[in-house]
Amino acid sequence: MPKLSYNAMLDAHPVRVCIFFFFADLARLKAQLAKQKQPMPLMKDGKELPSPNSVISSSMKVLLKGDYCVKSLKQGVIQQIIISTKDDAKVLVDKFKLQFEAGKAVPCNSQATYVFDMEGHVALAKWLKLM
Repeated sequence: MPKLSYNAMLDAHPVRVCIFFFFADLARLKAQLAKQKQPMPLMKDGKELPSPNSVISSSMKVLLKGDYCVKSLKQGVIQQIIISTKDDAKVLVDKFKLQFEAGKAVPCNSQATYVFDMEGHVALAKWLKLM
C-alpha cells in the first residue's frame, strides 16, 4: 500500500497506531554543532549520514504492506509513523522490539517509541543500502 499524506491517513483510517522514532544521538550532535556554528560532519567514507526521514521512510516502504504516513517532528530528529493494520504493527514489533501503550498519542489509539543511537541509525541505513 502507498505512503499517504498525514491528513489522508487520518481520513482513511479511524483506528491508528503511532510509532515515534527518536534519533537521540543525532539530536545531541545537532544541538552541539548548532552552538558551535559547525556543519554536520561527514562519515568516515566521506558520505553524509542519511537523514532520519530518509532512513525511516525507506524502511517503512520495505517493511509495511498497509497504508502509512511519516511525519518529521522536532527538526527531523523525531519521525512519527502512523500505521493502521495489526500485521504492520507486528512487523515493526518484531523488527524494533516495540511495546505499545494504549491511548497515549492523539491522533492514535496506541503508541510506541523507539530510540536510535548513532550505531542503530547507521546500521539501518546500511541495511537499506543508503550508505
